[in-house]
Amino acid sequence: MPADAIAGMRDDFRRRTGRMPSATDEQSLIDAYAGDEILVREALGLGLDRGDVVVRRRLIQKMEALIENTEPVPAPTDAELEEFVAAHPERYASPARVTFTHVFVSAQRAGEGAAAEAAGLRAQLDQGADPATLGDPFLRGRELRLHSQGELAGIFGAGFATAVMQLPEGTWSSPIASSFGVHLVRVTETRPGSAPTLASMRQRVEREWRDDRRQRLNREARSRLRARYAVRVEGAGS
Repeated sequence: MPADAIAGMRDDFRRRTGRMPSATDEQSLIDAYAGDEILVREALGLGLDRGDVVVRRRLIQKMEALIENTEPVPAPTDAELEEFVAAHPERYASPARVTFTHVFVSAQRAGEGAAAEAAGLRAQLDQGADPATLGDPFLRGRELRLHSQGELAGIFGAGFATAVMQLPEGTWSSPIASSFGVHLVRVTETRPGSAPTLASMRQRVEREWRDDRRQRLNREARSRLRARYAVRVEGAGS
């Protein structure tokens, strides 16, 4: 019986009971281990492990743990982290955001006349009409604060989001179509995006760099193991 297995049983006994096992305790542990080992070997000899999804999953997990222990992720250099940030600007950059007020014309109500109706409302706005008195109610309200282009696209559609992000501040837009209808938009605040910096998010970047490197090392290890096997699929091509 391996010495490390006995040491492990002693440590487990101490954690459970708060004391080291006596000679009698240790012999009982050894007898139990030997009995279990016999059952394991008999089961393997009978092929009981084959076709068992639970056993297969556990073996995969143990191999993955062995790979990770054999090939630990090295500590990253600042240059590697900077390169990782530069490669994922969409993940770390702070996007530009806008706050705007809009007057909405529902396509469900106005149908094909929504654009023409919106053009008429634009003329009223240019003459000083109160936007709160015009248009149809909108579920998210008349003002949307500090939304990015991606967030706007998720709400209104990509075309609307692109158009709004390009508007100047303080003037009413021409009618802009969305997935809901047509809108007249006045941007009241534009907040520019900022480039990502390692110093401002080092802990997060290092954690995600390690995750990325771990996955890469695991894929490489699997590829090396795969090269040792020929995979045949019964019935392939038939």
